[in-house]
Amino acid sequence: MRFFKNDIDDLVVKNFIERVCIDFELELERTQRELGENPLCYKEKTMSSFLFPALQNNSIRTLMEVYYQNGHRNYLDFYSLDKTRKCSYLIEFKHCFWGYKQKEFNKTDLSKWNEVKEQIEKLEKEIVNEYIDSNKTIYGISLYMLTVTVPKEENDNEKVEKNIIAEIKKDMPDCDWGWVYELPEVLNYTDNETDSEIDKYSHVIFIGKVKKLDE
Repeated sequence: MRFFKNDIDDLVVKNFIERVCIDFELELERTQRELGENPLCYKEKTMSSFLFPALQNNSIRTLMEVYYQNGHRNYLDFYSLDKTRKCSYLIEFKHCFWGYKQKEFNKTDLSKWNEVKEQIEKLEKEIVNEYIDSNKTIYGISLYMLTVTVPKEENDNEKVEKNIIAEIKKDMPDCDWGWVYELPEVLNYTDNETDSEIDKYSHVIFIGKVKKLDE
């Protein structure tokens, strides 16, 4: 499932987000096959190394940890220049794990979502101009990733996806775009084993905000 709100009317931006999400998913699958271990077991810093090539695939140039100043020192997670050469993207990334058994997002999940939103909302063109390509249309994009775990005996992925979407609409209704991806079998397994059950990965959620930086 994927969606964009109507006020995101720039097809260049939509296409960029879609291509990056698709390539990010493919990068996770390739990594599992090449390394023989599931990359979804990793946390945010390592997960960024799988996002980076997805951004590179869809950019003329992508940079990490780009410096700019807003009263104090700031770093953007990623900067990408679109292949159309029409747009530059300032990208902030966060990652969390969500246990489906919780039935709702917890304080950590929501705190990370609010943090990545605020990082985009505070961006202003007059501030980033001096440090980042100001000759292009500039968009701030937040990308929040949630890796979903479910009990091993849960086999109704359609039901799980339906409930995930309902929870996003309830707790994160201000997201501008979203993507819920059912994982292939090769990415289902986790390292979390107990005497009673083994959780498995079922879906990856991508959601975010988009902000056009106007003069």
